[in-house]
Amino acid sequence: MLKGSVAISLVFGVLAAINGDAARAREAYIAPSGSDTGSCPLSNPCLTIPYAATKGSTVVLLESFDTMAPLQLNDSISIVGRPGAFVEIPGGVLTIGNGTSFPNVTIDGLTIGAAQVGVNVRSAGIVTIRNCVFKDNYLEAIGSLDNVLSSPHLHVENTTIQNAWIGVYVAGGTQATIDNSKLLDIHNIGVYVTQSNIAASSTVASAAAVIRNSIISGLGQSGTGAGVRAYATGPGSAAADVEVTGTTISYFNIGLNSEYGSGPGLTNVTVTNSTVTQNCTGFVQTGGTFSGGAPGSYFNSFGNNALRDNGVGCLGGDTSGSITSVNSQ
Repeated sequence: MLKGSVAISLVFGVLAAINGDAARAREAYIAPSGSDTGSCPLSNPCLTIPYAATKGSTVVLLESFDTMAPLQLNDSISIVGRPGAFVEIPGGVLTIGNGTSFPNVTIDGLTIGAAQVGVNVRSAGIVTIRNCVFKDNYLEAIGSLDNVLSSPHLHVENTTIQNAWIGVYVAGGTQATIDNSKLLDIHNIGVYVTQSNIAASSTVASAAAVIRNSIISGLGQSGTGAGVRAYATGPGSAAADVEVTGTTISYFNIGLNSEYGSGPGLTNVTVTNSTVTQNCTGFVQTGGTFSGGAPGSYFNSFGNNALRDNGVGCLGGDTSGSITSVNSQ
């Protein structure tokens, strides 16, 4: 009798776990008029993302929110805007990972504006941002921390970033792809790929970005900004790798900048089938002092690039230390 009771208890325990997982896998809905009670069905939405995330693995925003408190996401989740609805999170900041958690997060169909940083990746597995709009971010719209020592994967797809100091900041060991996106009215740097101050003993991967079929546009030719900048500096073997293809870069002080600071690290920029135009300088390759190892600031431009009308009516900008400076092909 005891064995049968144990078996029945185990069966019910397994069924409860399965039912719990199934409930967690469902969609949970939120709206400004909602309340954080119940299971967040479409007919009775909840109010906040943290509560809804306990009820479903996908949180659907049904309406725009006038304001939303900063969010810390430590568990895997998808956050989406309802198809056909304009969903905005003014002032919202999404921080992914707490340094010890590595969630997989998808953000789809949201508008995030008027924040210092729109999405901040601290530690993560895979972060996918698609069909989103970021506007009026006075630091970076999407960024990863300099001290990210894991290698999170960041994918930006079909997304518009407008009026930001930096469009996408790729740091630490972050591996990023940017596809079919628009970075417009950028004040400083469109895509900044950087690795610095990595300890000599570190095994973290290089910071890397692949940019495909996108538009990156600044506010003018003055200042020190760049459409795409790769930067690496010591003391460890820091590295920053960038591939650009099918992309238009315009209205920056420098279209593409491959810059090496110091230490045994290197930067590597490859450009194919892209248009670089109306910048103060098209390509700039710079290198600093180094000790130990072979430093490098490598620029490989080949394959049907249209490099034209750069340096025409240039308003100034510092390109001192330039090894190679190219305005046309």
